[in-house]
Amino acid sequence: MTPGIIFEVVPPSRLASAETKQKSLDSIVSAVKSIRGIDYLNIPEVAEESNKGRPFYRNEDILEFTEKLKSRGVNNGIMVNKVVAYLKDMKEFNEWMEKATKKVNSFIFVGGNKTSHQYPGPSVMDATRFAIDRYKVRVGNICIPSRSNEAERMLKKTIAGASFFTSQIIFSSDQAKKLLTEYDQKCEEMGVKPSEIYLSFCTVSTPTDLEFVEWLEAEIPADVKKRLQTGDMARNSVNIAREVWEDVRDFSKDSGIKTRAGLNIESIFMHNINPTKELISQLVK
Repeated sequence: MTPGIIFEVVPPSRLASAETKQKSLDSIVSAVKSIRGIDYLNIPEVAEESNKGRPFYRNEDILEFTEKLKSRGVNNGIMVNKVVAYLKDMKEFNEWMEKATKKVNSFIFVGGNKTSHQYPGPSVMDATRFAIDRYKVRVGNICIPSRSNEAERMLKKTIAGASFFTSQIIFSSDQAKKLLTEYDQKCEEMGVKPSEIYLSFCTVSTPTDLEFVEWLEAEIPADVKKRLQTGDMARNSVNIAREVWEDVRDFSKDSGIKTRAGLNIESIFMHNINPTKELISQLVK
């Protein structure tokens, strides 16, 4: 039994025309209402980061977009994904939470992209503790299976209050299984109940899609990349995701680990909305 399915949809560009924004909203609403099995809807904050660590928000505000979805009858456990590192300080974070908790009660807090940079905003763990203590909300964090010492990082975030994690987009099962095992062991050693981990998948259908996903730092093994590029890329990406998920799911059952793995299906590209719907139908069985 998995913890559920998160469907992650990116708000349209701030610079898009009103017509384009409306079409994007219509497509997302139609997809959410037509896909069976979606438990949560995740709205990520998208920002480009300068060399100095300053953000440029290229997409619509996540809270405003949440309101648009709700006005269209979409209420699938909406959560928002906020980059807390870009805020000025804890005071600004609190002000943002005051507004946000009037619209949603589940959050994913994210740090900055550069480990060497000193960001002004609160750390992910400080934001997590603060939000839970003051606002009694559900908070999740991000995990990166390929990052060294990730299980230890996750343990600390779990102790800070994170009740779930969403992973970086994955295209193979090896690192996901390794992370699940190591995290489960560390939680067992510390007597901590492991948080749920939602493994992230997305569909790609063009070379540009693939290039962008790699720019997001998703690790794609050479043999998987070759397979994606041979024939129908969208179909191949659906098949690969299904195989990876089934391998991780079976491993979790057979290994007896307590950590529960769910699905986070990302709709990064609106032109891939139909393959994404197919992906969800393939994985929800």
